[in-house]
Amino acid sequence: MGDRSKIEWTNSTWNPTRGCNCLIPEVLSAPLRWKKPRRIFVDSMSDLFHEQVPDEFIEQVFAIMARAPQHTFQILTKRPERMSQWVERFYDNWCWPESGCPIGLGPLPHIWLGVSCEDQPTADERIPWLLQTPAAVRFISYEPALGPVDLGFYLFPWHCCRSDDQQQYHGLTSHRERCWQSRATINWAIAGGESGLGVRPAHPDWFRSVRDQCVAAQVPFYFKQWGEWTWQLQRVVFD
Repeated sequence: MGDRSKIEWTNSTWNPTRGCNCLIPEVLSAPLRWKKPRRIFVDSMSDLFHEQVPDEFIEQVFAIMARAPQHTFQILTKRPERMSQWVERFYDNWCWPESGCPIGLGPLPHIWLGVSCEDQPTADERIPWLLQTPAAVRFISYEPALGPVDLGFYLFPWHCCRSDDQQQYHGLTSHRERCWQSRATINWAIAGGESGLGVRPAHPDWFRSVRDQCVAAQVPFYFKQWGEWTWQLQRVVFD
């Protein structure tokens, strides 16, 4: 569990859960033994906020992270609704021994929260929940990219405070309206193609578009990989 990760945007992985409901309590304390600061991807082999992971176990994971501020923990989920509701309740009620147990301490700076999205529908479903979640850093993993995405709505929330701005977003839901009201932002974006068996190709323009959107919003962008379709893209490079 302490091996260096082959995932380019992190240093190490820490998997207190595997699959849907396999809990690995014996590795919970591992980050406390890692003295050198690391960027740690939490649950690279599963989803910490899966429906079958008990609240009590998630609380233990957060308690360990709170006790290891020398590291940066990166949590990525496809279940942002549960994450948002759970994290808000946790930060409101948890007693941090290191801080004298103040109520409502707020997000810890070394815990990053993110959501994965593959196309526009999944982006519109998951990112608004992320923006409502208490977090010091919020990030998006656009991987595997299965369709183009327009992130402007989420990268520029301050542009969405006037009624005339709202007209460009047809079919606005109350979920997105709450996203506007939060005025939160995305702090980092990762993008990459699909890998493994039965892969689907990603168009280079999809990545260029997200890159350009992030540059315009002054949001760091990390391009991870083309995916298994690199044989078609050997001559394609970013302009």
